[in-house]
Amino acid sequence: MVLARLFGRRHADEQEQLFKAPGSSALTRWLRQGLEQGICPLCRVVHKADREYIWQFSEEGWANADTMGELVQARGFCQEHAQMLVRIDVQAKSMLGIAGVYADLFEALLERFDALDERDRTANALCPACANREQVLRQNVGYLLGLLEDDSTFTERFRTSTGLCFAHFGMIWTTGGSTGARALLLAVQRRAIAVTGDQLREFIRKEGVEARDEPKAGEQLAWKRAIERTAGWPAQPASAGVPETSDQR
Repeated sequence: MVLARLFGRRHADEQEQLFKAPGSSALTRWLRQGLEQGICPLCRVVHKADREYIWQFSEEGWANADTMGELVQARGFCQEHAQMLVRIDVQAKSMLGIAGVYADLFEALLERFDALDERDRTANALCPACANREQVLRQNVGYLLGLLEDDSTFTERFRTSTGLCFAHFGMIWTTGGSTGARALLLAVQRRAIAVTGDQLREFIRKEGVEARDEPKAGEQLAWKRAIERTAGWPAQPASAGVPETSDQR
C-alpha cells in the first residue's frame, strides 16, 4: 500500500488497541462536558466521536488493514468526514497523507470494479466514521439514561440545563428509561421549547418600530438557539484541524 511504503506499519496489537471504543468513563465525561458547555450533551458526544475517529485515522488508521477495508466497503468517507480529514492535512501544510489514503483506496476499488458485473446489486457500506458515530451515540444514550437514574449531581445539573436537540431527544425517548428519568427529560425539553418560543416572539417584538429603542437582551440570539434545538449544536469549525488542549478532552 502507498502509505505503508511511505511511513511503515505499527504492530497489529497497537492498531487494535487504538481503535477500541473508549471506556464508559471517557464517554460519561463527554456527556458532562456537554452540560458544562450549555449544549445538548449527546451533540458533544457526536463531536468528540467524530474528532477522535478522524484524528486516529489520520495518525494510524490508514495502516490498519481492517479500517482500510471498512473504507473500501464504503467507497470512501462521506463529505462531512472527508472534509474533517482535509482540515487536518491543511493544518499540517501537507496533503501527502490524504493523497496516500485515497491512492490506496482507489487501487483497492479498481480491483473491485474490475470484478464487478451488471448483475451485482451490492450497496455501499456506511461511511466508517458515520458508523463509529452511531455506535458511540447509542452507547451514550444508555449512559445518559443511567446518569439520570443513578447520579444525583448530574440529574440536578441536567434539570437546569438547555436539554437536548430534537433528534437526540427522540433517540433517547424511544430507547426507554425509568419513569422518573423520562419525566425529567420531558420537563426539561418542554421548558426549553417554551423559553425559546417566548424569546423568538420577544425578538420579533423588539424589531418593531415601537420597541426598537428598548434594551436588547438574551432574545437577540433566540433564532440561533432555535436552529441548534432543531438541527443540533454544530462542532467548532476548526475542531478537526487543531488538536484540543488537555482540558478539552
